Amino acid sequence: NRMEALCLALNSVLEQTFLPLEIIVIDDCSDEPVKLTNYFTSNKVKCIRLSRNYGPGAARNIGAREAQGDILAFLDSDDIWDSRYLELSLQCYSNQNIGATYAYAISIKDARIVGQTPQRLRGNTTRALILKNFIHTVSAFTVYKKLFFELNGFREDIKQCEDIDFYIRLSLKNDIG
Repeated sequence: NRMEALCLALNSVLEQTFLPLEIIVIDDCSDEPVKLTNYFTSNKVKCIRLSRNYGPGAARNIGAREAQGDILAFLDSDDIWDSRYLELSLQCYSNQNIGATYAYAISIKDARIVGQTPQRLRGNTTRALILKNFIHTVSAFTVYKKLFFELNGFREDIKQCEDIDFYIRLSLKNDIG
């Protein structure tokens, strides 16, 4: 139901300095089916339409199962990435202890900044996540696919905070860089 925003989001992916292996769009049963062929000719873009609205956790898990790469990056239809987002996120994985990354993000509403990600946190990220979700948005988050599925992905039985729940479970097992 947000085709204009989705096009902006997809353009931000296609303009990355490090292009992704693939782009998987999950249409979680929007009122009007997403027809990307009207807007994009890239063979990297694949759209999967769900037969009913499953919610954000299930939609992201379906996309993750379809993904061919080793690292998952999520982008909501109403968000955009800076052109170097993937390049800089993937550089963090050179640290052997890193299982996931988060990036600086700014939330804007009505032309005003309404939230932003803090600087990098060190030490006990689990405590910091419980006190306040410092990752701020799933659109500023990447994770090894293998680790994502070891933790059973996002919970599908809740419609809100499935991302925070996942981040906390992740932080108990692995470092977030």
